[in-house]
Formats: sequence, C-alpha cells, structure tokens
Amino acid sequence: MSSGKSALLGLALLSAVPAGATQWVTMGPRAMGMGGAFVAVAEGPLGAYYNPGALGRIVENPTGVLMQGSGHYEIGGTVFEGANDLYEVASRCRDNPGGALCTNQNIATAYSKMASPAGEGGIGEATGGLNFKFGRLAVFANNFSFRGISPEIDTVNTTAATINNNTSKLRVRGASYYEFGAGYGHEIMETGLFLGANAKGIVAKTGYSEIFVARENPEPGAVFRNYDRSTSVSFMPGVDVGLLWDVRETFPDVWWHPRVGFVGRNVNAPRFSLPARAKELNDSHRYYSLQGQSRVGVAIDPTRWWTISSDLDITENLTAVERYTSRQYAAGMEIRLFNDPGFSIPLRGGVSKNIVQGHSGTLWSMGIGIQAVNFFMDVAAQIPERFHRIQSIGGDERVPHQMGLSAQFAILFGGADSIAEPGRDPFAPTPSKLPKAPKGPGSRDPFRR
Repeated sequence: MSSGKSALLGLALLSAVPAGATQWVTMGPRAMGMGGAFVAVAEGPLGAYYNPGALGRIVENPTGVLMQGSGHYEIGGTVFEGANDLYEVASRCRDNPGGALCTNQNIATAYSKMASPAGEGGIGEATGGLNFKFGRLAVFANNFSFRGISPEIDTVNTTAATINNNTSKLRVRGASYYEFGAGYGHEIMETGLFLGANAKGIVAKTGYSEIFVARENPEPGAVFRNYDRSTSVSFMPGVDVGLLWDVRETFPDVWWHPRVGFVGRNVNAPRFSLPARAKELNDSHRYYSLQGQSRVGVAIDPTRWWTISSDLDITENLTAVERYTSRQYAAGMEIRLFNDPGFSIPLRGGVSKNIVQGHSGTLWSMGIGIQAVNFFMDVAAQIPERFHRIQSIGGDERVPHQMGLSAQFAILFGGADSIAEPGRDPFAPTPSKLPKAPKGPGSRDPFRR
C-alpha cells in the first residue's frame, strides 16, 4: 500500500483531530446501525447525548452504564489525489530530473486536482467514553475529536525546474474535546412532553499543522508529529437541551407509538483558543468553536419488535474543512429477533447523506447486537456507495469515499423495552394513562391493533 493511501486510511484512526467547527457525530453502534437516526429513539445512558429530554421517561428507558467508541472519515473532491501526485512528481524530479514523470504536464495535472473548488479535502472524527444513567439523571465523560485537511496552493513554483521550491500544502486543523457533565429530564405536567438539559465542562486541546506536499510525504506519522508540536488547551462550559414528545402518552389510543424529538447541542457556542502556530500564520479562524447545532427526529414502532426512525439536521453545520458544511439526513430501522425478556438479537439498517454537498455520496449502515439478560454488546459499520481515487501517478490507488465503525458494551436494568425488562409489555399503557373502562358491550378497545 502506498504511503498516500496509508495517510488517508489513517484519517479514520486519528484521535486528536483538528476542527474549526463541528458537524454532527454519530455516537454508538445502535444509532450508527440505524443510519444515525436516533433523536426520537433516544433512551438509556446515551439519551443525554441524543436528546436529554428522553431522560425524563421513566418507562421504556433503561438505567445502567454504557461504554462505546465510534469513528468516521470522509474524502471530498480531488485534493488528496492531487497532493499525492504532486509529491510523487516532485520526488521523481529530485531523484531523476530528466525522467519520464518529471514533466510540466504532470505537475499541471496534479495542480488542477489539488486546487479543486473550496470546500473539498478530508474530514475525520472519533468519539468514545463512559455514560451512566440513574433514573432521570445521566452522568457522562466523553471525548469528541475532529480533524480537517484543506489545501493551500503555491501558484508560482509550478514547473519541473522550480518544483523543489514549491510551498503548496495541506493545512491540518482540529481539536479534541473532553466533555464531563450531567443531564436531567422531566415530563411537563403529564402531557407526554419531556424536557431535558445537559450541563457540562469542556476541555479542548486544539492543534494546527501544515504538510508541504512537494517535500513531505503526507503519511499519518507526519500528520501526528506536526500536529502535536503546536497545541493549545483551554476550558469552557457547555449546554445542551432536548425535547421529546411521546405521542402515546398524550393520546393513549394512538397506533404505532409515535415519538417526535428535538435536540440542541452546545447552544452557548463555546469557543477555544488557537494554538501558537495558527496565530503566527494569521490563520483565518480567530478561535475554534463548538458551534451550536440542532436536529429533529421522528420514530414509530409498527410492532413490538420493529422500530423505524428518521432524523434531519436543522442547522447547516460548519466542519473542520474550510467552507465545507454538513447537513445530514438519516433514516433507519431496527428489527429485534426473538425479542425475549432474557435474550434478543437486534438487526439494524439505515442510510444517511449530507444533503448540502453534491459530492457527498450516500452512506449505508448496518449493525447487529446481542442481549443476554442485562448484558448488551453491539457493533455497526457505515459503508459508502463508491470508492475514491487518491493517487494516479505512480499507481492507481483507491479507498472508500467514507466509512464508519462503532462498538459498545452496556449493562442495563429496567425500562419497558421487552428486551430490557422481563415480563413487561412495551405496548401496554402506562399506569397513569390507563383508559377508562368501556361503557357498554360495543365499546372499542383503544389498544387493539
């Protein structure tokens, strides 16, 4: 495998990642397996992340501890293909100035690919941590890491004679955000509306580096080395809010258990200091910001063992790549095989797409879990619809356009889901919502399907 290919594959593994802003991150394999559509499905320890309003639901909401890790990367445009080709040509020109690859035409072709329209480059993100839930209260310690790679072109030294002086580079921006906090939710006057919020402290380690592609091999080692040389650590508080409407709690005879959810993350837009290297170069970003983002979702349960959900970003979110924005649409489902109180195998599938970027393809998701009594293990993957070329000169190298992986282990107790609470029918009405007794022989049972 070429070093250029290794560099791009390394994006999916980076844990200290650069960002000028934040896109939505899919946390946990249950959500990833359903395409990321989880705002209206949110329950258990991850409820604080996807929708703190869901913490207010006492039934259908298990308590316990969950540990998870997730990662995703995406390549946009021809930036990496041009950068790898430019490095290959420059290397050949240094080693063999009169060789067949050291030509002005090859340099011009590499330039045209690297100097692609603004908003193209590479994005990597990763998250992991511990999440606890006790009744309506959640406590969490999570890390969110981002990296964005954007091009900067030297338009002067563009010939075989001057290529060794070329200063074209890939700028690497990013941060790792460590969130420590607590969330709480509660029903509003028995209306079926649940309101919640998270209060958290965020420690951010921001970074900035450059890779001069005519002289430096853009491999993961170089990215890590340069990035770690210029970092800055700062602290800010953060606030998340969430709202969940469990329609069945308001209208007990409604079919299919519909839910509607809304979440706003980092609504106070906490900002963090730049590293010294970025300040020296007068980086266009005055600070790194976890800009506020919001998302809405809906979900239904056509049967006791089948859930369907869909999410949409309300905000168009900035990312770690300059002028590359993200607004995700996601849809998915979960089918619980066996669906026994003590044993179940949930199967998940979904789809997601960035609807504001034309070159961002559809991402297909799949996942599986296993539950034995109170122990849960889940894995999920996101697979792209196409592969992406990252090098043409010196060999045709391709990698997946984007990809995601996630895994988790949890110990959960209670909840009304039949795979989490033995002996309880999740479609039965809650005690406070029991219908009045029928008035006569012809009265209709509102819970009959």
